[in-house]
Amino acid sequence: MGGGGNFAANTIHIPNPNHVPGSIYDTSSAFQSSQGGPCVVDHIGRTLLANYTFRHRPVINRSSSIVVEIMLTVIQLISLDEKQQEMATKVWFDQRWTDEFVNWNGTEFDDIKWMTFRSNEIWTPDIAIDNSIKYEREDLNLHVSIDGNVWWSMPAVVRTSCNIDTRFFPFDTQKCKIVLGSWYHDPSELDLRVQGNATKMKKDYFMHNAQWDLINTHIQVNNEYQAAYDMTFRTIDFFLEFKRKSLYFLLILIVPFIMISTVSLSNFVLPCESGEKISLGITVLLSLFVNLLNLVDLLPESSDSFPLLGSYYLISMGLVASSVIMTVFVLNIHHQPIKSRRLPEHLRCGWMFLYISRILCAGYPVKIPKKFCKSHSKPYQIKCCINGLKKPSNHTAKDIASRHNCLLLENLNHAFSAVNSSNHVAATHEALPANSNLRNRSAKPRSIEEKPDESLDAVLTLVQEIKDRITREQTKEMEKEYQQYIKEEWRFFARVVDRLLGVVYVVLFVSLIFAFS
Repeated sequence: MGGGGNFAANTIHIPNPNHVPGSIYDTSSAFQSSQGGPCVVDHIGRTLLANYTFRHRPVINRSSSIVVEIMLTVIQLISLDEKQQEMATKVWFDQRWTDEFVNWNGTEFDDIKWMTFRSNEIWTPDIAIDNSIKYEREDLNLHVSIDGNVWWSMPAVVRTSCNIDTRFFPFDTQKCKIVLGSWYHDPSELDLRVQGNATKMKKDYFMHNAQWDLINTHIQVNNEYQAAYDMTFRTIDFFLEFKRKSLYFLLILIVPFIMISTVSLSNFVLPCESGEKISLGITVLLSLFVNLLNLVDLLPESSDSFPLLGSYYLISMGLVASSVIMTVFVLNIHHQPIKSRRLPEHLRCGWMFLYISRILCAGYPVKIPKKFCKSHSKPYQIKCCINGLKKPSNHTAKDIASRHNCLLLENLNHAFSAVNSSNHVAATHEALPANSNLRNRSAKPRSIEEKPDESLDAVLTLVQEIKDRITREQTKEMEKEYQQYIKEEWRFFARVVDRLLGVVYVVLFVSLIFAFS
């Protein structure tokens, strides 16, 4: 440092054969004369400290104030602990003042300009760090010039309390301070000043820190009146402003969180038939919760300032939880009971089916006839093949039973009419299909000829049973197809609702990112 250079330049080397290590003042070779003879430094020390007391301020006039100039040079940021709310730094602590009782005439002592004393040998100012948690310093010697100017410089490790605001974590800037002041004296007794009236700390020797950058420093002098002591105390605040390097937290906390949140978007594209929509949403929610725990480990347990990143985490978890609820709603629509009513006509035939489904690329589950999409259309009436009867149904003509069953009913109708008109069993026998059991059972010409009335009744009974059985089979098949059609309608509606909720979720998700960016 600069003072050390001046000290070396003004030193005259004096041999000291009588130097005894551990004496009350330093008589090292740096302060010895180049000439022979008795130890001059030893003589100066004994002379100066003969009647000296370090219990009082070193001023001749007790009413005068002693000026103490101080300066902190920041060397290293050891830690900035968010959870403990403290800052640990390594600094050089420089103090300068004038001791009116420690001076000598250089001409009488071989022109010696400087001497050194221990801190317990002469008076030192009671400078304390008001906001310190722990203060560790090296007790180095004091350098005293011929005119009584004292310079005391020492390295120190200072742990001070610091109100760390984590609202913008990990893109935050923290401002901490080291407060220095006299513990007992007011400015009328000890005038505390900054060396050279500097407004900034020296940071030329600041060591690189992997997590923080020192972006600014400044010094502020405060005078505070204490009513309890009826005194005004002066303190000097040394402010250090640090900016966090956010790349590590960006890659560890933010990017994985956004990736996991993006995976939740696929929940709205996953088909309901897969059976994995709920499990996917729950898995994403648990992953976000684990990331939130990692964030909590880095932040202090304080309610004064909650980080925006934590708010983003909580809102995102709320969105994912709401997506799970949306999924439950969609699955409830998808798995409608088979015997439930049809989809309302304004949904089945309105703007949702015609426009929204196309915009959302939801597809079209079945090809619905135009009559189902006409407003105020009544259930479509289908003629049954049996006796020209009409049976109300919501199916079209091509949704009736297979052509084979219909032809079989027509043949049975012709056979039944032939038996009633001519009482001829053979006509009925020929009208039946070749593979029909009725034809095999009715192929008994001898019994018919012997007992025509009984044979005729038997044939009529069989024909009626076959007609009823085929009618029931047709009805079941039509009902099954009808229920399947209803199921497809509700599944399609569920798919459209799922896509709509997915669009809403994407809008909220993107808005959330821009809101916190």
